[in-house]
Amino acid sequence: YSEGEDETSRKSMRFLSRILSEVMRLTSLMDDILVLGRVEAGRIVLNPVETDLAALLTETFSDRKLLYNDDRSIRVVYKGIPRLLRLDPVLFTHILNNIGTNALKYSKGKPEPVLTVEWLEDMVRLTMCDEGIGIPEADMSNIFQSFHRGANVSNIQGTGLGLVIVKQFTELHHGIIHVKSSENNGTCITLEFPFQKLEALV
Repeated sequence: YSEGEDETSRKSMRFLSRILSEVMRLTSLMDDILVLGRVEAGRIVLNPVETDLAALLTETFSDRKLLYNDDRSIRVVYKGIPRLLRLDPVLFTHILNNIGTNALKYSKGKPEPVLTVEWLEDMVRLTMCDEGIGIPEADMSNIFQSFHRGANVSNIQGTGLGLVIVKQFTELHHGIIHVKSSENNGTCITLEFPFQKLEALV
């Protein structure tokens, strides 16, 4: 049915595209629920290895636009002198997936989100900023509670688990998370990982 250029073929391709998008969203939801269950059960095992962060970022964000039929991508800006990091690439990918997906999802029609990676003297700092709908002030105190979603996201699909997982996995890497946001003024999520604590991961 998808072959050819007639109206039936075009409709078939639209439906197939929608099915693919929904399957990917459902897979993401199930992954988040399973991961959160493992975290709460204390069954997350950290497997740190020497990792090239730039390569991990490239691999992680290469398919972000597929999730939300978004032609934009994440723009990554590097500052400072890079170095290999001792981290768990699987858990770190969950962190990157969640902050990247949120940045795209909640900033439809706005400029592409920007991830700034700063190699400082004693830490690496990652800051993801978008120009999207932001988080209302009344919701800021609950952003790390499971299944809590902002009052302004009723028409945008989500689970309210993303930031919970980001916080848990950031802290497993002895990192710190900061969230700065206001309604209609975008969101910036900053993650800081001290080199000394990363090198001590076992």
